[in-house]
Amino acid sequence: MSSATAATLQDSQTWATDLFADARDAAHLEWGRAPARFAVADTARSLATRELLQHWLTFGNLQYPQFNVGRGGEAMPPTLYTRTQVYGARRLTGCADPERIAAQVRDGATLTLSNPERWDEGLANFCRSLRRAMQTDVQAFVYLTAPDRFGSRPHRDAAEVFVIQNEGTKRWYLYDIPSGDDWKMGHLAEERQPSEILELAAGDGLYVPAGMGHCAQAGPEGSLHTTISLRTPRMSEVLTAWVTAIARALPRNERLPIRKDERFPVIRELLLKIAKETQAVDEADIDELLERMTTEQFIPDGAISLLPREHAEA
Repeated sequence: MSSATAATLQDSQTWATDLFADARDAAHLEWGRAPARFAVADTARSLATRELLQHWLTFGNLQYPQFNVGRGGEAMPPTLYTRTQVYGARRLTGCADPERIAAQVRDGATLTLSNPERWDEGLANFCRSLRRAMQTDVQAFVYLTAPDRFGSRPHRDAAEVFVIQNEGTKRWYLYDIPSGDDWKMGHLAEERQPSEILELAAGDGLYVPAGMGHCAQAGPEGSLHTTISLRTPRMSEVLTAWVTAIARALPRNERLPIRKDERFPVIRELLLKIAKETQAVDEADIDELLERMTTEQFIPDGAISLLPREHAEA
């Protein structure tokens, strides 16, 4: 067994215990059909803390849009919470200003950190393990919301979402899951009534299926929570990736003939080749196709050295 295969098997067995306090809750999820509340494992809860967040902002050399500040779901101008840093002869704009960010949060704003798995080892390892186990794109987001404030307006996401309540409390308003395929991600009408209301305390978790409308309000002491987003490929994307693989096997610069009457046999031969590939679909390397569709772009090359050796080699 290769080291990569062994690592994949290990990840498939351990991701549930890293996220769920009781791994049996993972087996009972109704994927895509119903939300689920659960107790979070200590490993997941410790992925983000206020102290760690402060460390990222102070020493992480973060620049907008790696983070942003909003109020009531509306983005604020970055100039209100960033600064310019001078490094030798270079001036970097949009750098995190921890004091100005803290002042905005005290005044009722929400701080969002996007893809901290790109600079934090713990989140990088967690997302990599989950990606291997689920064979899907995995991203993390961390939200610090002021007391009694909403972090966003009601909206739908195209991804499956796991909420980890790290500190404080947050009340979640859940709306319907679209029954058809004509829904779009984005904001919902403000007058829409929620179908369910849940309050999460520190150590609680929530699974929100893709497409389910949601928004959340922080409790009186504020809220710090992490969202783990899983976006599985659409069926159309699977077909596109497969067709793209076939197209790459064709001569790069070969084109149709100039004469229209000569194009028919060329196109017919091409379609017959595709039909032959379709007939041989049972022999297709499905694992290779999925691997090609779930890249590891969320972990930069520079972060590989931070990972355990078995992860770095895979």
